[in-house]
Order: sequence, then structure tokens, then C-alpha cells
Amino acid sequence: MEQRLTMIANEAKTDGRIMIRLESYASNGGSSALNLGLSEQTLQMVRGRLVELGIAPRRLILASFGDEHRTEGDRHRQWVEIYLIRPGQ
Repeated sequence: MEQRLTMIANEAKTDGRIMIRLESYASNGGSSALNLGLSEQTLQMVRGRLVELGIAPRRLILASFGDEHRTEGDRHRQWVEIYLIRPGQ
């Protein structure tokens, strides 16, 4: 994870207009409140590391989802999807 976050931060630093959207997911398997809490915790960890790597908090857009999963194998996982939003795209 560290290497990818460093690559993302370095890419975002090439243009101060690039925004980063972080979407955090916790799969089904517990209550909605628990899943949202787990999702938010994971999201804040990634956000914090990007800030440490020099990304201004105002450039980070956050979204937590607690009842999402793609496949049966994802049922007990938390993950963050990261999107670079480039100006004019």
C-alpha cells in the first residue's frame, strides 16, 4: 500500500489542480453502522497518509460506503478505491 500511495501522491503533485477522490468500502457481514465505521476508519488512515506525503487536505474528496461488495470473496474486507480527478476531464 505504501508504494502505491507514494506513486499517487507524486502524480498528484505534478499538477496542483488534481483532486483525489477516496471511496472506502466495507463489505456486508455486520451491521450497517459497524460497516460504515470500519469503512470510515480505513478511509481516514489512507487520507492521513496522503496528507503526510504532502497532499493538501482540501484536495481530498472522501466517501464511505458500508454495505457494498462485489463478490462473495469480498464479504469480510475493507478497501479504498482511489481516483485522480484531472482538470478538464
